Amino acid sequence: MEQVRLLSLGVTFPVMAETFGQITDELIAAISEEIKAIKEGGGSERVGLHDGQLAGVVAGRFIYDFFLESDLNVPADSPGQLLVGDQVYDAVIIALQGFEISIAIREDIGRRIPSATLVITPYYLLELLQRRLEDAKNGKLRANTAMPMRLFGRMASNTLALSTLPNSSEEPKPNDEQYKAVIKAMHNEVSFIWGPPGTGKTRTLGIIVRELVHRGERVLVTSHTNAAVDAALKPVVRAFGKDDLEQGVVVRVGTPQLDEPEIRNNTFLEAIVERKSAGLLIEQATLQAKKKSLEQHRLELLRIFAVLEQVQKAEKQLQDLQTKLHQTEEDKRGIEVVLESQRERIHGLRMKLQEAEKAGFLKRLFSGLNPDSDRY
Repeated sequence: MEQVRLLSLGVTFPVMAETFGQITDELIAAISEEIKAIKEGGGSERVGLHDGQLAGVVAGRFIYDFFLESDLNVPADSPGQLLVGDQVYDAVIIALQGFEISIAIREDIGRRIPSATLVITPYYLLELLQRRLEDAKNGKLRANTAMPMRLFGRMASNTLALSTLPNSSEEPKPNDEQYKAVIKAMHNEVSFIWGPPGTGKTRTLGIIVRELVHRGERVLVTSHTNAAVDAALKPVVRAFGKDDLEQGVVVRVGTPQLDEPEIRNNTFLEAIVERKSAGLLIEQATLQAKKKSLEQHRLELLRIFAVLEQVQKAEKQLQDLQTKLHQTEEDKRGIEVVLESQRERIHGLRMKLQEAEKAGFLKRLFSGLNPDSDRY
């Protein structure tokens, strides 16, 4: 299985057990306790929404603005379900300010939604994570077990060879601490970057991602907020040329928090698929037109074949008629021979008859009888 460099934004991990199985068990147990605490605190939360308006479409997601009927205290990027009548839609909270909320869904449900219900299940992602950890522990999910052991300090991290230094033309240039963090991360399989807000951690991670990709590595960037992922992607996107971005070298999964064209158009999965499929759609239309032309040509050939078949049948009938005509002519010639023979026979009989008549006349003449009389 190909290894993927993993950079986690703003996530800390406690050091626990000694083996991968033990570490996984303790993580599963900790998640179970968290889920239990959430459920005991009320579990799913339902809040009414009204006066929904379609605000726009961002990276294939339909953004709807609603007014809340009651206070809601959940972080942005929280998943949930939007209930509109009998329909249920998977949703993500984009922004929440006071009693106004912006929600992203995949479907277009109209320009105006008079009323709806938002269902928030805070433990949904925790349950998903728990199932993934159980699959990894039981061998149902292939996992790089060495990486978490290094992550928790139970296995020494390998030192990586660094052929070149990070791009020094970065504008604005990283400060000394950021530059040191980049160098350290490029030398080690597992690195932690810590700093108070505003010190440039996300930007530093963006530089690291760019440098790793330039070295031919595959990088997965993850965070508990979409905004942090977007911020980390900005220096990455700017570091690649148009051709690389057209080929989808950077793929953004999830709903972008920042409505910026360079993030939305160049990294979002749906946008990449749509862009790459544009040529295929043109090719499809061309092939369909060619198919239609070939179908018309095929029908024309079928008509020609039908005519040829009729011609062949007519030729066969003509040959049969010619054969019959030839046979008829042969029969005619045979009949003519017979007729000629009969004519000759009749002629002969007539000659004999004439001779016989002459003989009878002379006989009567010599016997003294009247030659003109029929009596003797």
